[in-house]
Amino acid sequence: DYVARLFYTKDGYLKKITQQSLRGNSEQKFKEDDELVFEADVNNKDEVIFFTNKAQLYFAKISDFELSKASEMGVYVPKKLNFEANEKPVFMKIGPNFDENQNIIFMFENGKAVRVPASQYATQGARKKLKKAFTDTSPIVGIVWEGKDDEPVLIINSESKAILIR
Repeated sequence: DYVARLFYTKDGYLKKITQQSLRGNSEQKFKEDDELVFEADVNNKDEVIFFTNKAQLYFAKISDFELSKASEMGVYVPKKLNFEANEKPVFMKIGPNFDENQNIIFMFENGKAVRVPASQYATQGARKKLKKAFTDTSPIVGIVWEGKDDEPVLIINSESKAILIR
């Protein structure tokens, strides 16, 4: 096990870079029109989950992803985890804690949202994929992981209407 820096982009590229490699060159290269959406220090044995636009949940370990360099684009997550055609990640969580004090809020294009206890996604064994992780009757537009001690969540839509979730 070792500590690495994880970089994740909006287009689904993931880079795992050792601290030593970052000392030599910390300027990250991304595909044109792509941008960084998540960056954190992780342990190589940590778990990571991805919810997708096809209402599926993929489980992986950080160790499943090979080391990258800052000058590389990284690993394309949909290819690495064998996503279906036109399937894209919409939410990523490192080291998910599937306990009853945490919830996942799914927000849909039709204006509806649902809060699901994170414990519903705890699995036994080494499952890699969970189909029908949430409803697919309307396209997903956002996912929020809500912990026990988290601040309230304020969501504002394109018409400047807001909702506060406590």
